[in-house]
Amino acid sequence: MIVLAHLSDDFLEDLLQAEFDNYKNFFSLLRELILDNSVFFVGDKNYILKLKKKYKSSVKSEKNINFLYHVEKKSGWLNLKQNNKEEFLKKNNIPVDFFFCSKEAAVSDAKYNINTINEKSKIIKKQIDNLKYKFFNIKLVPGEKSYVYNKKEIEIFKQKILKVVNISDKILIWDQYISSSLARINKFSKKIEKHKYYNDYCNTLRFLEDEIFSKVNKNFSCEILTMNKLETDWYFDKSKKYFNSLIQDYVNKLLKIKGAIYVKKMEYDSWDIKHARLMLFKDNFNQLIAYCVVESGMDFIKKGKKISYGKEYRPRKYTFTPGAEVNFDETKNDIEQINSIKGEIFRNVA
Repeated sequence: MIVLAHLSDDFLEDLLQAEFDNYKNFFSLLRELILDNSVFFVGDKNYILKLKKKYKSSVKSEKNINFLYHVEKKSGWLNLKQNNKEEFLKKNNIPVDFFFCSKEAAVSDAKYNINTINEKSKIIKKQIDNLKYKFFNIKLVPGEKSYVYNKKEIEIFKQKILKVVNISDKILIWDQYISSSLARINKFSKKIEKHKYYNDYCNTLRFLEDEIFSKVNKNFSCEILTMNKLETDWYFDKSKKYFNSLIQDYVNKLLKIKGAIYVKKMEYDSWDIKHARLMLFKDNFNQLIAYCVVESGMDFIKKGKKISYGKEYRPRKYTFTPGAEVNFDETKNDIEQINSIKGEIFRNVA
């Protein structure tokens, strides 16, 4: 979805001292990163001001200072405000994809200086494209008693989502099946009861908060958007109160951040506006930063015993596909159309 590139203070100073003609590949890649809305710089922007003053009259080329100006003005920044150290990033759960460091620093697969960037610009560009577009999975393997997870897949998921949470202010989850997966109408008693997937949806929401949302040092909120397909059943109104309590209990699983679930009225003409489940990340101005398509739903943390799933106890695969920027406008319009449908709001008490 997004790429985080950490710019060390020494790297920024090396940029200003580089001979432009000898580092054409470096400056060409840097130009692409500046223009790429999916790439976010991480560092201390205040240090750029110090460098501009320091090299105001001694910089070797106007092109260098011009590049530094555009680096500073790039809209995608995570400003560390003078805490521009790798130790700070780890301590504050900021997963960085690339470390652009001093010419004197040791390099590695994720750590580059202006020399290695100049030599390997095509390789770095390919790595960036993979980070932006490659989907990632969580596979559930039926064990003897319960589902077994691949720890590496879980960690990749956490790091991918944690990156975008660090540069956004809100997540919007769209899954039209949530309400009808939390509750169902018993075909014998004709009353609403907990669905067998209720705990899976609750455990997934708790996992997202405990392992990701609460790890960032900022005010972050979660909004959930769904449709009430159950209300089309003749018997729904007879136990609507219990349905509401299940929805409220679900959003109350968010204990550390503000959360709300919007349960929209069932409109058949609107059911297929956006059939795919989505995780959308927005900034403080409600602008879309990134999103991913979720297959098959927001219930991928399954802690139940084998017996609780019955015939549904089988291998499962959840795929998360990053959304391309070219589809942002259409996706935003679809979600806005769904949001305009009347419904009820349930908020947590965090």
